[in-house]
Amino acid sequence: MNFYERLQDLAKKQGKSFNEIEQELGLGKNTLYSYKKNQPTAQRLRQFSEYFNVSIDYLLGRAGGNYTQYFNSVKENVRANRLKKGLTQKQLAKLIGTSVRDIQEIEEGTTYLTDEALVELSLVLEVPIEQLMVDNPEVSKTVQAGLILERIDTNFRYETAVNDINVIELLYKKVRFEKEKDELSDEDIDFILGGNAELDRDRKIELISFENSQLIINEIERLEEKVKEKLNLYDELFGYYQRGESHKQTLKELYDHKNPFKF
Repeated sequence: MNFYERLQDLAKKQGKSFNEIEQELGLGKNTLYSYKKNQPTAQRLRQFSEYFNVSIDYLLGRAGGNYTQYFNSVKENVRANRLKKGLTQKQLAKLIGTSVRDIQEIEEGTTYLTDEALVELSLVLEVPIEQLMVDNPEVSKTVQAGLILERIDTNFRYETAVNDINVIELLYKKVRFEKEKDELSDEDIDFILGGNAELDRDRKIELISFENSQLIINEIERLEEKVKEKLNLYDELFGYYQRGESHKQTLKELYDHKNPFKF
């Protein structure tokens, strides 16, 4: 039974028409009929829940459902939508008036959300309640990407590791291309180049090789600017070693390949 069918059933049990209910709730004409195709907002769900004296769980057909799937869906969707809005768990907790631990438990799937909590999350995250509950495979991708960005913002070493991966990926593609370019079909070369340019095969390969090298140079230049901006943080990561007490290495020590304390 979907939401619209539940409204029909509840109205029938109370012996009222949709028109009567709309008048009593101060709703526009045919508002209830619109839910044949549309999902209700969080505010409207709360209103219907109070009017019919039933839970939001019941209105959305969640009561008696697959709770394992429900927990997994909610934790993924809450986290994905939080990250999409650029909120930390602490910020979200403050906005809905709860503790950080409560948000952590929601995103770990270890707590059951009350109707009130679902409504508050829906309002703050600006998504329909239904969207917080539905099982969506694309959400996992959003969560993973968001978690990486979140870690980068809060963990400098993680940011450095991701930068390393970016450079290595570019180098890997360059090495693979140089090794396998003679085996590529003309169609594959055009695809890598981004179109069928009026050039001979050798010239196309030269352009791709140049672009691969240029991408690496651009990435290194970008990282160089980042090092300049955060030199004090990079000092902590690469410029110190421990020998009884913390010691900042001299430039000579940094360039000494025999330095036992060099990373």
